[in-house]
Formats: sequence, C-alpha cells, structure tokens
Amino acid sequence: MEDKQIDRHLRQIGKVFFVKHFELFKESFPSARSVDETAELLESKEPGYAEASRKLRASCAKAIFKAGREKDALITIINSWRVPPDVADQARKLVEKL
Repeated sequence: MEDKQIDRHLRQIGKVFFVKHFELFKESFPSARSVDETAELLESKEPGYAEASRKLRASCAKAIFKAGREKDALITIINSWRVPPDVADQARKLVEKL
C-alpha cells in the first residue's frame, strides 16, 4: 500500500475517527473478525452513522492493518495540521505502544 492510498483511506475513515477507534480496528484486523462485525461494533460504540458509512470505514481500516501500515497511518495523522492537538497526542501515544 502506497502513502497515497493511506491518505485516501484516512480521509474516508476520518483521522479523528481512526485514532478514536484505533484499538477496535487493531483487535479486528487482521483477525478473523469481518468488516460487517466491526461495523456492528462501531454502531454500538458510536451510534448514528449509516451502515454503509460504518462498513466503508471498517473496510478502509482493514486495508491499512492488512498492509501493516497502521503505524504509518498514525504518523500521517500526527503530522497533519488539520488534526486537533489532543488527537495528535493520542496518536503519538498509540505509536509508542506499537
């Protein structure tokens, strides 16, 4: 997966959303949990998103994790000037754990 693809996936997921639900995505992928199951878990954690939106976000996250580029995705988020400072700090902490 190229950096451009990571950027595209992060835009589709939402950078704040990716950081907020990073642990869920990390547990889900590349385990046997399907995109549909992860989308259902997202509904229970953060209701209000359409099913198609949840599935798209889960699918994009799965692609990032399947490619082993989750750390690169977090670094992209840290370096983004559009991300609130508290989200960038949370992303830094996640990188340190990896």
